[in-house]
Amino acid sequence: ICAVAELLRNTPAICRKCYVHPAIVEAYVSGRQVAGLRDTIKNPDKIKLRTVESAVVKFLRAQRSNT
Repeated sequence: ICAVAELLRNTPAICRKCYVHPAIVEAYVSGRQVAGLRDTIKNPDKIKLRTVESAVVKFLRAQRSNT
């Protein structure tokens, strides 16, 4: 959230409030997995993604492998 806030020139609080559904933040903070999210991201070819969505998945995978 902090990285996105910086890119959007917003505060993390504004990004969290305006761009991320509260259930997603709550699940992340409590360590719970969002149902089905991991399988969807692991297998993006099994669902129809828009070009931009596919690019985001690839970007996130690259970021994860760089950490």
